[in-house]
Amino acid sequence: RAVLKSKLDPVQAFEYYLTNMPNHGWINITSVQSEVSVLTYEKGSRVATIQIEQGTLTGSQISVTVSPRDAAASAAVNAVAK
Repeated sequence: RAVLKSKLDPVQAFEYYLTNMPNHGWINITSVQSEVSVLTYEKGSRVATIQIEQGTLTGSQISVTVSPRDAAASAAVNAVAK
């Protein structure tokens, strides 16, 4: 997990990740823009969750977490899809 402080305001940070993650091969699973915005992406066997909130004074605080996708859940989803 990485926590970043950005000069971008939360709306600009949200748009940045929404636009640029697909350029790096990440597939958007879901995104919610609110006081604490959350974007979730998938790439291969990994999932990335990005949380964006207002910074203390200016800008935004961004938390990026990348984790392995649950193999059992993936198998269940693939079985249902067939």
